[in-house]
Amino acid sequence: MLRELHIRQFALIDALEQGFAGGFTAITGETGAGKSILVDALALLLGERAVGEWIRTGADEAAVEAVFEPPEPVRKRAAARLDGALPADEPLILKRVLSRAGRNRAYLNGSPVPLSLLEEIGELLVDIHGQHAHQSLLHAPHHLLFLDAFGGTAEDREAFQARFAEYRDLRRRLEETLIRERDRAEKEDLYRFQLREIEDLKLIDGEDDKLRREAQVLTHAEKLSAGASEAHTLLAEGEPDAAALLSRARTLLKDLSAIDPRLSETAEMLEQARLLVGEAGSNLRAYREETPFDPERQREVQERLFQIERLKKKWGGTIADILARAETIRNALAETETAGERREALARQIDQTSADLGREAAALTSKRKKAAASLEKRIAGELQALGMPHARLTVRFSPVEGDPPWNGPGGETAEFLFSANPGEEPRPLARIASGGEISRVMLALKSLSIAASPVPVLIFDEVDAGVGGAVASAVGERLKRLSRGAQVFCVTHLPQVASLADTQLRVEKEIQKDRTVTSVRALSQTERVEEIARMLGGKSVTPVTRRHAEEMLEKGAGKA
Repeated sequence: MLRELHIRQFALIDALEQGFAGGFTAITGETGAGKSILVDALALLLGERAVGEWIRTGADEAAVEAVFEPPEPVRKRAAARLDGALPADEPLILKRVLSRAGRNRAYLNGSPVPLSLLEEIGELLVDIHGQHAHQSLLHAPHHLLFLDAFGGTAEDREAFQARFAEYRDLRRRLEETLIRERDRAEKEDLYRFQLREIEDLKLIDGEDDKLRREAQVLTHAEKLSAGASEAHTLLAEGEPDAAALLSRARTLLKDLSAIDPRLSETAEMLEQARLLVGEAGSNLRAYREETPFDPERQREVQERLFQIERLKKKWGGTIADILARAETIRNALAETETAGERREALARQIDQTSADLGREAAALTSKRKKAAASLEKRIAGELQALGMPHARLTVRFSPVEGDPPWNGPGGETAEFLFSANPGEEPRPLARIASGGEISRVMLALKSLSIAASPVPVLIFDEVDAGVGGAVASAVGERLKRLSRGAQVFCVTHLPQVASLADTQLRVEKEIQKDRTVTSVRALSQTERVEEIARMLGGKSVTPVTRRHAEEMLEKGAGKA
């Protein structure tokens, strides 16, 4: 609901700070007092086009700020646009500043925002019915929402939207599948070539290290063989060789150990050395024979290392990377082989969902047409009670064109058409010229289903233009009824309407220091009696009009 309104240097207002209560508030005042100034200020705040005359003479800027206690859906949307910076107990504060220099600014809870965001949030908070464009039912896209709420098909609509979202997701997935298929088909030959190139090498993880060691040996085979041969000669084939020298030294020490046993241990060590030298000689002889210079093998090793390094440059720094690439290619080729099955499965799902949507859309269309017939009949009675006996409102359905023949809301769009007089062709609501007619049509529509309007603040301007008597009472009663589910404001000159309000504001215009100033104040119960009496009898308030005013207020209070 609207909690507070702060206005500065706007039109004829110097400064205004006004708090509001829930329920039904009537805004009254003498003719020419500018009763609609609060409505103009709110309309500006909610995105109405600014005009220079709205900045008070002598001022450089005008500012309008409203404090709302928003319903949860509006709070969530505002919090999302403010990056979550809106605590659960914090109000929503909308502000707009006009400047003669042209620097118009908009704010949401103190943060600069585009004016479009104030419009977006404001549309969820306030409906203004009168000459202003800021009213949801003047916008045809809202008519289907209202009709669904009125006809009890809102849940059907939500279910259809959920199924339609599923359908769109399936279509998206099919499109992505087709794109991937085309991409894979274009790359299939390349994939197969790459896989064959890897598989033909029959790679073993780590073999490149072994091959590099073998290549090093093959490169130095002659040097290694010559060195091993020379070492073998020194150990086993020299004159004398190491083995013979060790044997002679052992024999000498063994003989001497008979004199000094301490030499026997050393003699044994020499024996062990002789045996090790013999074994080393055997190893060197075998190594010399096993390490011949083999140019053919050297070429084979170098070629394989070259092929491995070539693939490493393509697919990574290790054989493991190359093998992983091969597995990726195998998976891609396997997906290509099964893609047709997945595509066909998706196509079947789409066909089934499309058939389901077609049936659901037809059922929803049937329910909507029944709801439209009921709405047209009931709205005629409401309009007659509101002083428009010949008026009629019709619902025009238009099928959705294209493939598929439905969208999120269903298989059709809906627009309310209105005709005020016999013989006139019904026209879109947005083309109704009279602000009073617009307001009464909106009041009639709103009265049929409060739940159909989730907007928490309803403002009616000129709703009672050109009516009186029983029609005025009917207008007031419907506004009162609406206020049970929303905060309702009405600019009125009729005592029958004002007397039914829970709160009454009086707009006054006076001259202060040679300047015209407009002010707004809430009336006490006693002041309300005087104001209603004035509305009944003009400036001359008599005991009779005062008593009548008291009776009307008592009667209005009884309808709370």
